[in-house]
Amino acid sequence: MSENDTTMTTLATALETLAGVLRELATTPVPSTPESSSVSIFGAIEKKYAKSSTLATYYDISSRQMDNILARAGKNVRRLEGVGKGTLYNMEDVEKYLTNKRK
Repeated sequence: MSENDTTMTTLATALETLAGVLRELATTPVPSTPESSSVSIFGAIEKKYAKSSTLATYYDISSRQMDNILARAGKNVRRLEGVGKGTLYNMEDVEKYLTNKRK
């Protein structure tokens, strides 16, 4: 078998695989709401609570700034303390607090 024949066989196999993947994607249902899709923050992270460092990364600020924001938020943000990973903050409450703070 020549090198060209091998290349053609490899390309044919790759195209067959790609066609199968595209067929599968065409039959996969698309979520109707952002909340149910993997694009939303809650779907992507799949957690209701997160560490301050995770929240800082999401909002593109330093961990120290996020710690200060969460300290100022006080009782406006629900938290889980004593968990093995340290304090975890409710992501919905943080979102509401930051949205109201920016108005």
